[in-house]
Amino acid sequence: MRSPLLFALLLGLALAAAGCGGGGGDSTTPDGGGTGPDTQAPALTGVALSTASLDFRGGSVTVSANVTDASGVATVTATIAREGTTIGTVTLSPASGSTYSGTYSVPPNGSATGAAQTYTVVVRATDTKGNASAEVSAGSVTVTAPDPGDQVPPPPVFPS
Repeated sequence: MRSPLLFALLLGLALAAAGCGGGGGDSTTPDGGGTGPDTQAPALTGVALSTASLDFRGGSVTVSANVTDASGVATVTATIAREGTTIGTVTLSPASGSTYSGTYSVPPNGSATGAAQTYTVVVRATDTKGNASAEVSAGSVTVTAPDPGDQVPPPPVFPS
């Protein structure tokens, strides 16, 4: 008699413990106690470039942004375009606190027409749940036209 009673008691305790899973999480029911699934994209603020102008030789530009998200930031990417055509992307890495940054090497201006070249930069972030922010402009950087007689240095040659 004692064995079936002990078995029933242990079974009841096991079922009660299994039902106490903490609840919440991604529950979408009104009484589930959860906040619902994360559908909020990361927030981007302070999106900026380190400079807005480079001489005809081009150079490095740092892209930075403050990115926050309740579920965590997965990726932050800058897209660089010239005349509406994407010419490169840069993955921004955590720098300090919620600040992310990355560097892009802007090519020299070899324009035969003497025109300046302007590059636009936008930043987008994705959180750990797959929610992506809208593109946020970081601004633009202009590579001045070479003056007559200026020579764009040749690209570096690396030994094989």
